[in-house]
Amino acid sequence: MVAEWLASSEFACKLKGLEAIVHPRFPVHEAAAQIRLLAGSVNHQARQFAAIAMGNGGAAFANDVAPLAGNDQILAVRVAAAHALFRMKTCPVSAIEGLADMLALDSEPARKIAEAALAEAPPERFGAIIRVVRGMPVDKLNLEALSALSEAAKGRTGAADGISRWLADVADKQPPIEVRMAVMAALARMTDGAHGVNGLMQVIEESPDIALRRLAIATLGSLGGIAESCHERVLRKLMNEPDAECEALLYPLVVQLRTPVDALPIPFLLERIGKSADMSLVAGACMLLTLGGNKFAAHAPAILKRHDEAGDAMKKPLAICYEKLAGQPIASTPAQGLGSANDE
Repeated sequence: MVAEWLASSEFACKLKGLEAIVHPRFPVHEAAAQIRLLAGSVNHQARQFAAIAMGNGGAAFANDVAPLAGNDQILAVRVAAAHALFRMKTCPVSAIEGLADMLALDSEPARKIAEAALAEAPPERFGAIIRVVRGMPVDKLNLEALSALSEAAKGRTGAADGISRWLADVADKQPPIEVRMAVMAALARMTDGAHGVNGLMQVIEESPDIALRRLAIATLGSLGGIAESCHERVLRKLMNEPDAECEALLYPLVVQLRTPVDALPIPFLLERIGKSADMSLVAGACMLLTLGGNKFAAHAPAILKRHDEAGDAMKKPLAICYEKLAGQPIASTPAQGLGSANDE
């Protein structure tokens, strides 16, 4: 039936066929020949759907997907191809050039998925990535391009040192702040890691520019475990951050840095949950408290109390937090008879 839809000259039938092949349960391998034909179609939507379907089909389609990441494809097709390769956890050499070129695109989502797909590529990716990055104007450098370059340089004799020196030269040219943040992140991934992390952390702690602090928080978060050594500094900043939006960004950063549960500032989190009228701050504090699970079960009654008092929008994060701590949803536990954390 799907084959008939795809072969139909009726647009509605053909669209039904395309929608069928991208369903996660569609037997992609049974229609491999048809899907490969679609990948070469003159219709860009057909190529896009073919890329999605081949992503569902796995690594057997890697070489078929690779051309769809190329410069001759429209953005939607290239993004679908990059997503497919990322899901396959493989990246053939033939896809490297197209994915590397995507690092220079204006679209941040496209750059992000290209970076993720390139992480699975063989060592040959270094040459393609450095060609693209070194060819970009300094004011157009971005986090994804520099991160992909720094990751590709790892393990290559002399490459990391050379890239670090080039990044230092870029920083000396006083590029836009977004580029400076990206340079720090790239340095953090390479031989000068401490300098990069400390530079970002210093901006978060000391800059009077709120927008700059927010950008530095987001950039540091992109490093994940690489920056985990500064989790104590991030927690101190969390408890003393005057801007609510910056504070809201610091909660997920604490998670991204793999902060140990025992290091969490429980009294501060409970104070935020109990008194803050800001939905994002309550949700952030709840998120951190849930990291401890039933280890923090003694605080479940305090969560329940705030839940009973909160408006509808705020109830959801509180309910999730309570269930993680108490091991059961709020609805199954009558409020009466429950004490507070201070009663125990």
